[in-house]
Amino acid sequence: MKTLSLVALVCIPWIHTSFALDVRGPYLTDLQSDRATIVFHTENDTESIIEYREHSSNPGQVVRKQSQKGKQHVFELEGLTSGTRYSYHIVNLTQDPKELVSRTAPSFFTTPSEPISEFSFIAYGDSRDRYAPKRHNALASNFLKYKPSFVISTGDILLGGPSSSASMLSEDWTLNFFRPLKGIIESVPYLLVVGNHDQDSPAALEGIQEAFPNLKESFHYAFRYSKTHFIVLHVANQMQEFQAQKIWFSEELEKAQDADWRIVFLHVSPFTTGKYRNYEWTLSGREDFLDTCVRYKVDLVLSGHDHSYQRFHPLRATDQDSHAVVFVVTALAGTNPYPALGDEYTAKVVNKTDNFCVVDISTERLSLTAYDNRNKPFDSVTLSRNSREPGMVWRHAPLQDQIGE
Repeated sequence: MKTLSLVALVCIPWIHTSFALDVRGPYLTDLQSDRATIVFHTENDTESIIEYREHSSNPGQVVRKQSQKGKQHVFELEGLTSGTRYSYHIVNLTQDPKELVSRTAPSFFTTPSEPISEFSFIAYGDSRDRYAPKRHNALASNFLKYKPSFVISTGDILLGGPSSSASMLSEDWTLNFFRPLKGIIESVPYLLVVGNHDQDSPAALEGIQEAFPNLKESFHYAFRYSKTHFIVLHVANQMQEFQAQKIWFSEELEKAQDADWRIVFLHVSPFTTGKYRNYEWTLSGREDFLDTCVRYKVDLVLSGHDHSYQRFHPLRATDQDSHAVVFVVTALAGTNPYPALGDEYTAKVVNKTDNFCVVDISTERLSLTAYDNRNKPFDSVTLSRNSREPGMVWRHAPLQDQIGE
């Protein structure tokens, strides 16, 4: 796995301090058997130190790493032991020698054991909330129950627009990321598919790169976890954006032919019966995307953007195809709902219900279960490597009616 890589009250649970220092974090953006990436933000330019050690009956020696002076602090921990629980905290160095240093409360993570035979991850999206993070928080409070190896958002974690800010201490970042995910992201890596609201201004783009250092070079990336190949596309506004990444996408899928499973994430939903079902930015290019996914045997595509839950029957591009792809929209976790109608290609539609997906993976099976904000399952599908549904051939005539704002 590559490194994926407002209010003072918010900070009180995060930091033990003798002076007023506003901070955001820490949180994980990568965790493997031998390394981890932890990110931390301070209000002012400071130097920070991470102190970490094995958390066991015979704890190892404390290891210290210092960041450069700045507001963003990225700690790369290397040489970790697989299957081991670690404790860590951040120490901020002050400029005034008369002031005591500040120290975050201890956080914990456990490196995965090698080899990884089974694992789970959580996918959900469109969690931005204009008023308060109550819905996002209610959903996220269930995440740790499933012991995910990572959590990934299918995009639009932020309001964007006039709320856009490059500062991690802004109201948008505080309310929509740090507050609802507190207690989770300190111990489980959080990954992002960049959505349209996350990038709708220069300040928004700068903020995304500040929060997720691995996205400074490109908003599309790929990683291998166990024997599953994951690909994150940067398709934030319209499917045509896929064309600029098609060569890279195909090359990544070539690399993935030895993987047990191939899973793709993007923000725009290429298949939807919701608000955007007849919009040109959805329709244009989706057949090419389907054909590419079928040709390289992608198993599952997870997207956001069209605010509902939708799962489609496995889809093929032509009658001659022997492989079918499952498309799932998980796109309601705090924002306003867009009702989906469903059609003959739809296996399940749930409207006006905040949702998240738990994906359980083993060598032979991939199972997806969708849950609501009360942690009640309402949909599931299981794929087997040895036995597959033939799927449906996509011959869709767009519906003529539209759903308004």
